[in-house]
Amino acid sequence: MNISNVIQLASAIIIGFGVIVALKQLKDQHEWYRREKALSYSNLYYPELQKTKILLEENFDIISRNDPIPIKEIKDKIEKNKELKIQLNYLLAYYENVGIACFNKIADEDVLFDLMVGTLISFRNKLRNYIDFRREEARNSRLWENFEKLSIKWENKMKGPITKRRPTGAFKKRK
Repeated sequence: MNISNVIQLASAIIIGFGVIVALKQLKDQHEWYRREKALSYSNLYYPELQKTKILLEENFDIISRNDPIPIKEIKDKIEKNKELKIQLNYLLAYYENVGIACFNKIADEDVLFDLMVGTLISFRNKLRNYIDFRREEARNSRLWENFEKLSIKWENKMKGPITKRRPTGAFKKRK
């Protein structure tokens, strides 16, 4: 083997190693963006959502109550204030988008879970009568299904053992 062949082989190895490192960095960057996207679902970035929750709390005690809101109570209050229906649908559409982002791997599920597990499960349980009513009314059994599936998945996860998280970032700590 002459010097030219050795240089070509070394160059190929270095290029191969560079490609592997670049792919790893690309994957890590993608994971970082997914986590960043998950954080963007925080209520801090949605002032409209905060207003919605305040309105729903004032009318239904949605945050402080523990039981599902009876559909008669919801219908009666919506009849008096049409804005409530818009705000209920807005809240449910928001959580539907969270479910879509999670199931389609647009946003990181671990971050979303930490960010909103309690609220998401609580709102599904409190609004289940309204969800069922709107599905029947719209003749659409898939209405808010990603929200519901994610809530059920997380509720089951909460019942199980605490799992160890995957490491954040490109490098794992050495033991």
